[in-house]
Amino acid sequence: MDARHEFMKVAEVAQELRIARSRAYELVADRTIPAVKIGRSVRVRRKELERWLEGQRYLDTTQQ
Repeated sequence: MDARHEFMKVAEVAQELRIARSRAYELVADRTIPAVKIGRSVRVRRKELERWLEGQRYLDTTQQ
């Protein structure tokens, strides 16, 4: 079984993206990164994070 969980803590998102934890919380707070609140905890679904990342990709317009 895969050790990676479907829902990640914001600190785990920061680690995954190699950004500061405070920046990850900012991105979640302003709804840039999709997240869900479960009680007092905030979680990011791994698939949603991957989808968001794909949408952030720069397109290389020099190669056609």
